[in-house]
Amino acid sequence: MLIEQWRQIESLYHAARERPPEERAGFLDKTCGGDEAVRGEVESLLANEDLASTFLEPEADQPVAPGERVGPYIVLELLGAGGMGEVYKAQDTRLQRHVAIKFLPRAFADDPAALERFQREARAASALNHPHICTIHDVGELQGRPFLVMELLEGQSLRDRIAGLPVPVPVLMDVARQVCDGLKVAHAKGIVHRDIKPANIFITASGQVKILDFGLAKLGAEPATALSTVTLLAARRARSAKLTSPGSIMGTIAYMSPEQARGEDLDAQTDVYSFGVVLYEMATGHTPFRRKTSEEIITAILTEPPVKPSASNPAIPGQLERVILKALEKTRAARYQSVATMLADLEEWRRQGATAATRKTRRWMLATAGTSVTALAGGAFLARRSLFPPGRRILVAVLPFENIGADSQEAFFAEGLHQDMISILNRLYPDHLGVIASTSVKRYQAASASIDQIGRDLKVDYVVEGGVQRAGGKAHITARLIRVKDQTPIWNAIYDRDLSQVLAAQTEIAQAVAQGIERGLRPDAQVSAALARPLNAAAHEAYLREDYAKAVELDPGYAAAYAGLANKLYLPGLLGFMPPGRAFTRMMNAASKAVELDPTQASAYESLALSKLHQQWSWSEAEQSFRHALRLDPANAEVRHFFAHFLLWVNRTEESARECNRAVELDPFNPDLISCLGWHDVHVGDYDGAVEWTRRALTFEHDHGWALMVMGWAYEQKGMFQEALSALRKSFDSTLKTASIAHVFAGSGNRAAAEKILQELLEGSKTRYVSPYDIAVIYAGLDDKERVFEWLNKAYDEHSAFMVYMNSDPRLKPLRPEPRFRDLLRRMGLRDQKA
Repeated sequence: MLIEQWRQIESLYHAARERPPEERAGFLDKTCGGDEAVRGEVESLLANEDLASTFLEPEADQPVAPGERVGPYIVLELLGAGGMGEVYKAQDTRLQRHVAIKFLPRAFADDPAALERFQREARAASALNHPHICTIHDVGELQGRPFLVMELLEGQSLRDRIAGLPVPVPVLMDVARQVCDGLKVAHAKGIVHRDIKPANIFITASGQVKILDFGLAKLGAEPATALSTVTLLAARRARSAKLTSPGSIMGTIAYMSPEQARGEDLDAQTDVYSFGVVLYEMATGHTPFRRKTSEEIITAILTEPPVKPSASNPAIPGQLERVILKALEKTRAARYQSVATMLADLEEWRRQGATAATRKTRRWMLATAGTSVTALAGGAFLARRSLFPPGRRILVAVLPFENIGADSQEAFFAEGLHQDMISILNRLYPDHLGVIASTSVKRYQAASASIDQIGRDLKVDYVVEGGVQRAGGKAHITARLIRVKDQTPIWNAIYDRDLSQVLAAQTEIAQAVAQGIERGLRPDAQVSAALARPLNAAAHEAYLREDYAKAVELDPGYAAAYAGLANKLYLPGLLGFMPPGRAFTRMMNAASKAVELDPTQASAYESLALSKLHQQWSWSEAEQSFRHALRLDPANAEVRHFFAHFLLWVNRTEESARECNRAVELDPFNPDLISCLGWHDVHVGDYDGAVEWTRRALTFEHDHGWALMVMGWAYEQKGMFQEALSALRKSFDSTLKTASIAHVFAGSGNRAAAEKILQELLEGSKTRYVSPYDIAVIYAGLDDKERVFEWLNKAYDEHSAFMVYMNSDPRLKPLRPEPRFRDLLRRMGLRDQKA
């Protein structure tokens, strides 16, 4: 009996137990497919359920203590644990280097045949000295437990890189090439991996791909062998308890080839199929067969064709889709005969120019740079990532609050309190906690993801979940704190408060959460005092509904409402929906009032910085306000995002890039922030990078207006005018969009179309606001320099919002040598660094 057969038997056993006894025979008729050996094993387990439950329960292995000596290695710390053992960081005393030691379950040692085979195959795998295979340095045994000694890696697993979302095509191609190179060498030496999956593919900090766990591979020439009961126990331990429970999905099963699911002898083509599943997941963000039970997954693998990847991700090129689907053929004869032939097709496609340039792939792989990972049983362990300096901030995700009463009219209340909870935790503990922004946790609204998955997706240490119900002038709030690494509930409580005391209750919850994470954490006293202020319930309701004007009317002392009012004025002023003088003056007034009422409001200082920037071009004062906002709330992704813009406009591009990345780390699934990474690339002239970032943003929101706008600007600079027009036309309606389209027309030689748009805007400006900067951009496309400077001076006089963009707007690049251009920059207080 093979491990794969045992997995099938155990899955069928659990599924059969869920059915009434009289239905089990019919169920096994349907699911065993005439395999009497499998059916007999399942029926034997069903007939002896008490014994079966004992047999299926894993025994715990004792951990290895730090400081313990394992041959020439000294164990330093536990890095992680999984179904196939634990991984420790250790010091090699002979060569004075750090290594990773993986201890396998004791069940391997209890089966002499399995142990002998493991040692033989580990020795064979250690001969695979290849840059894309994790090196095995040594093999041994400690107190009956076999172990592997491997190189210690830093970076992240492909599983964490995918995180449920498609990766850009250049990244997919780079990973595919490196994995195929590694597998090709292994297969040439007769070694089949048998467990290719994203958790076993690792991307180092330098962007190099490593295949993990070749020490548990199979020699291709070796026939299938029977495994004893004790080895089947090891197979049982290869999955977490959560994954083997009835109704859940077993991770490794999703990557099995059809022949592996049937328990047949395996050759290199099983790795071809499994890697096809990995490519599918990179292309779409999910595996081809998503079902509720392992039984259903196996049935789909054996009988159902996969849905085309383009159905989930229309951006997938047709040739790439054909490669993936050929790798996923059910029969070995129809499938690629080797990874070498699959790689040849991919390389041929690349040579034909079907893929985008791959020079940006390393940066994509390092978009979550600062993680530290080492090889783990069946995957990789993600240590604390270093967005903040080590030992300072702990990362927390506050999941969307459940609307307990299920009254759709009350949904706004739960949503608003969720936003408040994130802000309160960040503000109370700015030096200790970093809380992921609401945009990125909203995807878990339906609570379909496990805590473990959320932890992997968001790279957080703790999760807070809860619910709220408003009734009879009171708020009923529940909250629970869960530690991600072992999914252990640390604390939970229920609060019933008058609506006027909701903020005070949330402050209590935040303090209890902090104490659950680390006893002795002290909240910021000034913030605590500000949050203790009683609320006007009607004003708070208006605030939660984002009717900030009504909120300040009902409660003139409500600082957060003034901050919200200021924040809401920015985009209308920036994008030309309001005259900038009116928008930014009102914004500055509201932000100043918020700061006066509550000087702990980071978002108010952010708005103050932006209004000073656009209304007064007060660069130094704007920077001071941004930095003060970040001192108050270092984990505020929005503040970091706008500060990154400021740094870009003053030509501090490296600092800007760092702040962009920090913002995305705090809000990793926010298309606004991802689009702005693309905008950064437009500024610095990396148009390929800008296209890739905006494509990434569109995977979160397919019609995201800002992503499409930035994509259009990038395509125009690449000379891809039709693509630019297509993107811009799908962007949000504004004079910014209209002027951008006219500039593309002018640049592509369609002068008549550009002039027609220009005349329409000039006529429209008589009755509504049209930014002079937008008019200047069209004249720049038409190469009418006199008119360009006429309208740029008008934009200067009114402080048009996009004037701060002038110094690095690629559409104005031909004007930079002009003395009149440099004079405008001088008058704005900007240094000319682009001429």
